[in-house]
Amino acid sequence: MVLVRPVEAHGHKSQDLIAVDIQIPSSKTDQAGLGIPFYSPRLGVEKKVAFDVVETIYNWSGLARPAGLNPFLSWDNGTKCIKWPSYRKFNATIRKAAARMGLDASKATTHVLRIGRATAMSAAGLPDHLIMVWGRWKSLAFLLYTRKSKASSVCAMEAIMDPAGFTNDDVLRNVFVTRDEKKGTEGKKPSNA
Repeated sequence: MVLVRPVEAHGHKSQDLIAVDIQIPSSKTDQAGLGIPFYSPRLGVEKKVAFDVVETIYNWSGLARPAGLNPFLSWDNGTKCIKWPSYRKFNATIRKAAARMGLDASKATTHVLRIGRATAMSAAGLPDHLIMVWGRWKSLAFLLYTRKSKASSVCAMEAIMDPAGFTNDDVLRNVFVTRDEKKGTEGKKPSNA
């Protein structure tokens, strides 16, 4: 296996690339400045894989040819002046894509990407601690971002309908205990038993 820098990727055939391994140098949740590793193996486009991350990054690096320590999403506009998308332009691009898809563009921002990623990982059944790592959350705040998806609805209904999880005996025991407790405890203080 040979590691290839983004600026050199275009010199190789796309089909020969097996993964992307990037170190994101910093982010707002990386106060120590250690960087964040991102690794994605090559996954062929199929029913459960919408697009090939390796191919997408390969195509970008071939067009932009980011060099050295320049940001990966940067490009040379031909005047030796390195450019990269501003937050405002990035949001404008997301809004434009949303409008083309027939979605409400006024609600489309970079924040939607965080919501979508957290929702997708939750729907796929990833444990909370991994969603926190991938979303760079230091608390369970990501739970505020996750939306109910079709997959999570199916999972919830399967759990609710699974007779092994809650049997008729459980239902009857709870009903009778509740009735008995009401009859026998009215006006009495609870015992410490």
